[in-house]
Amino acid sequence: MILARKARKKKSTPRGGVRGFLSRLVRSALLLLSVGLFLYFAHLMAMNYQEIADLHSELEHLERELQEERSVHEELEQRIELLGEDSYIEVLARQHLRLVRPGDIPINWSTTGIR
Repeated sequence: MILARKARKKKSTPRGGVRGFLSRLVRSALLLLSVGLFLYFAHLMAMNYQEIADLHSELEHLERELQEERSVHEELEQRIELLGEDSYIEVLARQHLRLVRPGDIPINWSTTGIR
């Protein structure tokens, strides 16, 4: 009876035979699958991080452009307000159209020799 128990114990060893090979094969396959999935998701996260960084850079660029456009808009608003004033229109007429008031003496700087 003691020999029969020893014989049964030897048959049920999980390390030997086809069962042991299959269990090691399954464990190895699961390990490789886990590592593969980990690397795949790490790659996806890295790509998403790069895309987020690119979007932040583009956002900063667009915010700078928006600020520049706002300053141009403010300048144009000020010029529109000035165009409603007669004194500003007179300055523009004198500078760009070279108009003079009656009694003014026009001076042409280019012909007087003064630079």
